[in-house]
Amino acid sequence: MHDQKESEESVDVLLGELQVNFVSATAILTLFAADLERRRAGCLAAITSVAGDRGRRSNFVYGSAKGALSLFLQGLRSRLHPAGVRVITIKPGPVQTPMTDHLPNAARAADPARVATDIVRALERRSPDVLYTPKVWRYAMAAVRQIPETVFKRLSF
Repeated sequence: MHDQKESEESVDVLLGELQVNFVSATAILTLFAADLERRRAGCLAAITSVAGDRGRRSNFVYGSAKGALSLFLQGLRSRLHPAGVRVITIKPGPVQTPMTDHLPNAARAADPARVATDIVRALERRSPDVLYTPKVWRYAMAAVRQIPETVFKRLSF
């Protein structure tokens, strides 16, 4: 995740952010989808982010790439459903990684082992189409999505 300001000031940085977080993922998913559709079995899973659930001023370039990936996965899930192929959208909240170390409240980010355990469970079981991890993010983002945009755009995050 690049600095939002850098993405606003440089088209090259913006395009790089979209390339890494959307274009490259959809390209590889498209290749795997074709193979699994022919086999009529399998599971695809991709990690997006809760940042893609709502456009925020602090990370809207990264968030829009992750939101676009989530929407792509939704369509891919619909396409592959008749073939019996599962498609899981994984939406972690902030995770303790080098990407989040510099962020405010980084100490409250989720433990990577916990997120990994949730992902493995989702792959092993008949999980929901969309996995929020840790689970609290499902409820937090449901609430955030309900805030009217006229109010949301005034919030400072």
